[in-house]
Amino acid sequence: MRENKSQLSLEIQLQVICLPNTRESYDLIATLLPELKKWDPKHESLELYKKHIKEYLNFTAIELIKYLEAQPETCKILLNDSYDKRYTPSTFIEERQNNYRVGWVPGGHNPINQIRVFSNFAEATADYVLFSWGFPRLTAEQANWVEGVHY
Repeated sequence: MRENKSQLSLEIQLQVICLPNTRESYDLIATLLPELKKWDPKHESLELYKKHIKEYLNFTAIELIKYLEAQPETCKILLNDSYDKRYTPSTFIEERQNNYRVGWVPGGHNPINQIRVFSNFAEATADYVLFSWGFPRLTAEQANWVEGVHY
């Protein structure tokens, strides 16, 4: 990812970005990084929050996939959270037949796009998390996926 400002453990970094609720994520990381306590996510944009937090993260995509393979309940929580989204634009993950689709809902009458189809739930969830946080998405070398059709 990038060089981080702190010595947050890998476990904490992965927990922070895998929490579906922004406030929970902030509460976890702010207890460990007192310099973030002066910033209040209730009064600032989600994108600004993510920008602040990303400065403290330096995990790899492979580490995220391995974490999610060991945390299937986290994958399920994130899937259910995606189903509960009621705003656009936003990322999404959905289960369809024997695979998982990850993509972008741009809002308005624009078609859903940037869809990738995965057979592995942990890989799909990792791509969803990375995409949601504005990190580069998984590459073909990191995970097995195919481009999905727009709908």
